[in-house]
Amino acid sequence: MNLFRATRESRDAVARNLTTSQLSEIAKLTSLLAKQLPVALARAIYKLKADAISALILAGQAVPLGGYANGILTIKILTEPPFKLHVRRSDLQPEARIRIAESNPLPALAQLSEHLAAKTRGEVHVCLQQKGASV
Repeated sequence: MNLFRATRESRDAVARNLTTSQLSEIAKLTSLLAKQLPVALARAIYKLKADAISALILAGQAVPLGGYANGILTIKILTEPPFKLHVRRSDLQPEARIRIAESNPLPALAQLSEHLAAKTRGEVHVCLQQKGASV
């Protein structure tokens, strides 16, 4: 099966037949691979990564840690040892987005450059998380 041209239904069927260990390896490896490829091809690889992360979220083997204003989520994969990946919220399967929305509000995160800029202006930690801010 050519996974780049696979339909959502066929990718879902493949994900249902994989173990959580295999799904976490797919998520990790696709993340590394996408960084080495041209943008057009990397986009397809990032979509496969999002499908694997979606399946892990639905299986209870991945949890969101926070989100950035640009729609990127930090996801903790609950393997041994655990690791973190970033994924676009819009790339996740609808069921996974619903599961995330039903959980507690995610803390708003800021890029390190924003934090450092605020720190130099004397606004320590203000940009990292305002009281009650969520994504």
